[in-house]
Amino acid sequence: MKSQSMIYTAAVTLAFALLSAFPLAQQQHQTLQSASAIKPSSIEPVSLSVAVTDQKGQAITGLKQEDFKVYENGVEQTINSFSAGDSPISWGLVLDRSNVNRKYMDDVYHAAFHVIFEKADRDEAFLVAFDDQVEMVSDFTSDYGQLLNMLRRVRPGRRAALYDAVAFGLDHIGQGKNRKKVLFVITDGGDDGSKITFRRLLERASREGVPAYTVGLTESFSLRPLRSKGGHWQRELKQLAEATGAHAHFPNEMPQCEEAMKAMADEVDRQYHLEYRSNNPARDGKWRKITVVVSREREKDTARVVQTRAGYFAATEKR
Repeated sequence: MKSQSMIYTAAVTLAFALLSAFPLAQQQHQTLQSASAIKPSSIEPVSLSVAVTDQKGQAITGLKQEDFKVYENGVEQTINSFSAGDSPISWGLVLDRSNVNRKYMDDVYHAAFHVIFEKADRDEAFLVAFDDQVEMVSDFTSDYGQLLNMLRRVRPGRRAALYDAVAFGLDHIGQGKNRKKVLFVITDGGDDGSKITFRRLLERASREGVPAYTVGLTESFSLRPLRSKGGHWQRELKQLAEATGAHAHFPNEMPQCEEAMKAMADEVDRQYHLEYRSNNPARDGKWRKITVVVSREREKDTARVVQTRAGYFAATEKR
C-alpha cells in the first residue's frame, strides 16, 4: 500500500508539473509564431529609380547590380531586383485644364506627347485631366493618335484640384504593365480645390516610389494670372518632384518647355530600377532615410552623382 501511495503521489506531482509548464510552452510557441509571422514576402518592396551621372551631368551607363549599395537609416539592404537603362515605361500624364488658354496648352501637351511616344511601340500611357474635378480621359494605351483625339475633347474648367489629380494618378499607375513607372504633371498654378492636403500627398508619393516629374508653366506663357502668389505652388511642385527622386521644371517659353521635357524623358530612359525589402519590419509610419552608393571596384576614385528619392514613410498597422 505504501508503494502504491508513493506512486500515486509521484503521478500527481508530475501532472501538476506538466500542467504548470504548459502555459509557458504555449506562450513560447505563440511568441515564436508571432516572430515568424513577419516574413520578408509580407513586407512591401521599396522601389527606387536611380539616375547616375558624372560631375558634368553626363549619364553613366553600363552599371551592374553589384555596383550599387542601398542603405536605409544607415543599415545596408539586400537588393532583390535590378534592371538597367532603356526599358519599357508606363507613363501617367496629369494635365491641368482649369481655365487654360487652349492655344498655349495644346502646344505644351503636344510637346509632352511627342517626347513620351518616341518609343510608342513599347511604352504606354494614360491621361488624366483636372479642374475642380479629376477625369480619366484615356486609360493605358500605346496609341499616340488616340491620346491626341481624347485630348481634343478636354474642355477647360475653373478651380484646380491638383493634389487630388496627382493622388488619382498614383492610384492608377500601379495598373501599368511595365516595371518602370513615371508620373508627368503639367500645371500653370497651384491647388485650390482638392480634398487631400499637400502634406498627405507628399507622404504618400514618397511611399509609392513612382517618380513624379513636374512642369510648372510661368506667367510668361500668357495663360492667366497665377492661382498662387509668392512662388508657393512652385515650391510645392519642387518638393513633390524631389521627394520622389524626380525634377521640377519651370520653363519661361515654349523652346525651354520642349527642352525640359526632352531632358526629363532622356533621364527616365537611362535610370536604373532597384527594389529591396526593408529588414526593418516595423509598421510605425516613421520616416526612413534612403542612401544609394555607386562604386566600381576598378574605378574607386571616379566621382559620381546619384539621384533617387530621399526616403519614405513606413506603412502603419491597419486598424
